[in-house]
Amino acid sequence: ATAATAEATVAPPTVACVAPGPEEMDALLETSLLQALSRSVKDDDLPMPGSQLWANHMLPCRPAGVMLDVKKSRHRKMGKFLQAYGGKRGLLTLKEDRSSGDAVVMSVDRRHQLLNDFRPLAIRLTAAGALA
Repeated sequence: ATAATAEATVAPPTVACVAPGPEEMDALLETSLLQALSRSVKDDDLPMPGSQLWANHMLPCRPAGVMLDVKKSRHRKMGKFLQAYGGKRGLLTLKEDRSSGDAVVMSVDRRHQLLNDFRPLAIRLTAAGALA
């Protein structure tokens, strides 16, 4: 009886309370970016400021129940995060908006291996789908 009482009083582990480290946040950001590029961002939407990509596409496309925070990633800033997928990596073509300093996505290489290898989440498993 004592063992059963002790088991009943032990609180279940809460994974949600553990903040993801920079590597985990990087992976969540990449998943959200690729989900947004594959499901939400259309070529007709481009060029698009990075802030708009974040608010209108990446946040709704993140896995349900996940909080994204670029500041908790290795990149620390949205522009740096997007630059990691531009340049030599070649997924995004970027330009800097001189007045705001915001990175602007000019184009997406839809044939890029990262995007082709990505398997999108079902809409119901994303933050936007969880609200529907």
